[in-house]
Amino acid sequence: MLKKNLKYIEDLILLHKFTPFPPRPKLPQLDLNNDPHNHHPPIPEEYPPKDGYENNRQLNIHLELVILWKKIGYNEICNDVNDLVMQGALLILSLHRIGFVRQLTR
Repeated sequence: MLKKNLKYIEDLILLHKFTPFPPRPKLPQLDLNNDPHNHHPPIPEEYPPKDGYENNRQLNIHLELVILWKKIGYNEICNDVNDLVMQGALLILSLHRIGFVRQLTR
């Protein structure tokens, strides 16, 4: 789908300076060794987001888009989405490994 619409997306980014909302910040994790009452309930993700942050499940990052965003000066894109990129890379690697193991067991 990205390849099909890349020209339109490129125009949005380069001509109109379109950038995604930043990903929602991570909440502090509950430390069971400390005060258990210091737990923050998760913020429900709505679509479209109403709090100024992008829903992590809705945000897809592609190299082509990162390059375009850097061209318009959005250099923080790598810091903003690095965790999502790493999660995606690990998911892809694990799926490839599962496929490789299935091929070996056939």
